[in-house]
Amino acid sequence: MKKKTAVVSLILGTAAALALSGCGTMTPEKLADKVKKAVEETPYSQADVDMTMDISATEPTTGIEMDLGIQINGQVRVSYEPNTVYENLDLTMEMMGFRVPLNVELYVLEEDGKTASYSNTEGSWLRSEIDASAQQDGSLSIDIWALDPEQLSIDEEVTELEGSPATCLKANVTGEDVAQAMSFLFSSLEESGSLLDEGMLMDEDVQGSLDEIDWEKISAQVTTYVDTETYLPMREEISISGLDEALAGMVGNSDVSINIRQANATVNYTSYDPVDPCVLPEGAKEQAAQNERLLAGNPDNGDGTFTIQEGGYYANIQAPEGYVLDYTNYDEVDFYSEELDRLVCYQMWTSDDRNDFFFWDMVDQAAYEYTGDMFGPERMPSIEIVDTANFSFALDGFSYQGNYAGYNYYAWTNVDEEYYSWVLVSIYDGGDTMDSSITQEEIQSLLEQVNPYQLPAAQEEMEDILDQLEL
Repeated sequence: MKKKTAVVSLILGTAAALALSGCGTMTPEKLADKVKKAVEETPYSQADVDMTMDISATEPTTGIEMDLGIQINGQVRVSYEPNTVYENLDLTMEMMGFRVPLNVELYVLEEDGKTASYSNTEGSWLRSEIDASAQQDGSLSIDIWALDPEQLSIDEEVTELEGSPATCLKANVTGEDVAQAMSFLFSSLEESGSLLDEGMLMDEDVQGSLDEIDWEKISAQVTTYVDTETYLPMREEISISGLDEALAGMVGNSDVSINIRQANATVNYTSYDPVDPCVLPEGAKEQAAQNERLLAGNPDNGDGTFTIQEGGYYANIQAPEGYVLDYTNYDEVDFYSEELDRLVCYQMWTSDDRNDFFFWDMVDQAAYEYTGDMFGPERMPSIEIVDTANFSFALDGFSYQGNYAGYNYYAWTNVDEEYYSWVLVSIYDGGDTMDSSITQEEIQSLLEQVNPYQLPAAQEEMEDILDQLEL
């Protein structure tokens, strides 16, 4: 009886070995072929991704060193029936003692015969088109099983992963294979480019040219753990090197040297069960289209409202009744009334740019520049507070004689809780003769045209979520 049991065990063991080896020694090429076939026959996958980057930047003249830590973790869901990808990533940056969290959602789907990508960064939607030849899933995963077999090796010492039977396939990857895997990382950094710019780590002009990175200077050591039964990937561990030299041209100060102390990533495949294809939330397309128009510097919403912006802050301006559009820019919209000979200008300002000064000092300067007379203009006795339905304005101004005699008013209001962004309303009420006929009610009406920025066609649930976000 014992002899019979031993024979059965031997047969079973031999069968398992043959199954694993494909009736021969398992080579990297054979293993890669099996993984490739298994992946191609599996239309769905879900994974958890995690990446850590530890960077230091040093200014040689002063010796000042600045540390930047980047942590990315989240989930990726892929479906090839139809082709869609959904990613939900939490990006955390730590710089000079400050910790800045950022959430990025990415939807990749086929649209009008093209592959489109919609990114949602803390409620702000953007659309772009993806090259059809690019890797579809756009995650950190590097498909080393699709590489030349000469680049592959098997780690014979690995037989399991956390208690489950596994085979380990390894490769050193460079060039475009690394670029495809890391494109989503740099896209996330590009979305948060203003954060990097505030830290003076990267040059603002380069943030829009991340596709110019020399990927041949970057290499990745990739370890893929494969299920010995299904031949589907279980985990990928990626260690990246060469980023220092590749990113050197992106540093805002060319004298600053950067050192990437750590750049590691892990992709844990959690399921290959069927998943629902990702569907864009209601209002995403409309807001992406609006943001694309706003980024191009066109504030006209086409419905009598204009969205002006500065430094990532927005405000909606309603065209005043009886006025015609006189001028537009990304941060400004002006209207003119021929009947009243009155010009009103709405402009967005922030507290960190060249416009950073007290507005009441600006009125003194404007009075002099406008009239050419330091003592001629008559200033309002005191600043008045004018409350509207949404904001509280500080109102100042001066009267003047000479050409286009009249009265100029300046009203400003803060539009965010941090007192970082402002809307300045300038009212030029003048003519060939002294004309300060504007009434308090008319001033109130012109200030009422400033409204909080509203998302286009956004569902109520999305608005509730956005109200809770804190940048």
